[in-house]
Amino acid sequence: MVEVAGRTQTPMISLGASRAIIHPMDDAKRWVFKTPYNDATTAAATVDHMTANGVSRVATVAVNDAYGEGWIQQFRPLAEKAGIEIVASEVYGAKDTSVTAQALKVLASNPDAVLVAASGTPGALPQAALAERNFRGKIYQTTGVVNADYIRVGGRAVEGVFIAANPLSVASQLPDGHAAKEAAVAFTQQYDSAFGQGSTSAFSGYAWDAVLIAQAAIPEAAKLATPGTPEFRSALRDAIEGLNGVATTAGPITMTAEDHNGYAPDAPIIITVTDGRFVVAN
Repeated sequence: MVEVAGRTQTPMISLGASRAIIHPMDDAKRWVFKTPYNDATTAAATVDHMTANGVSRVATVAVNDAYGEGWIQQFRPLAEKAGIEIVASEVYGAKDTSVTAQALKVLASNPDAVLVAASGTPGALPQAALAERNFRGKIYQTTGVVNADYIRVGGRAVEGVFIAANPLSVASQLPDGHAAKEAAVAFTQQYDSAFGQGSTSAFSGYAWDAVLIAQAAIPEAAKLATPGTPEFRSALRDAIEGLNGVATTAGPITMTAEDHNGYAPDAPIIITVTDGRFVVAN
């Protein structure tokens, strides 16, 4: 997230046919720009993958926090619009050590796929519980689990998962010409060189993308006002809002007065886990 003048609120979003639509900005929201994908953007990519792969019945399992609740709120109307039936909706706590009851209810609903909405290692728990009970359907996760600890904790249980994710997580595997490849590969090489092979994550990329946005906008703002002044901060805000096609590790960003996230609907890429590593899904 990029903050200008110390504002902290994030833009509210509603759902369009294929991407997030930003509500009209109030004075606070006008000063906030977000680098991670909006949940609605990755939810739409998840639904697209489900429909393309014959999924018509889905169960959801979400951590009972703001992240889990928010993700399901974005996913549900998109899934229903695509003709996907939500056959079960379970929740659990991030510190829970067992989700047996939730897993049994999910299995009883006979879904084609299960969507787990959780952040970090807690996301592995429902997937492990379903694997122990020989669930053979597809399992989807969210960008909140795209880190090495999720694979370490989940082990073989998380093999074959599908995630609509930031391209940075599989930068070297992106095809030549992919809109995010150049920026993602360059950042991965620099970050891993500084902090160790495999250190790069989407979270470090989000911070770097904020730098790239600032680098693109500051020269434009400096043409209109002196850095350090209120006028410069206003000019910087306007310059960020006017960015068009700025390359980032997550894909090109084009901001507008209504959209302070700026990604195209096809920016997320579907990845999976194969042999203990994230790879581009076929």
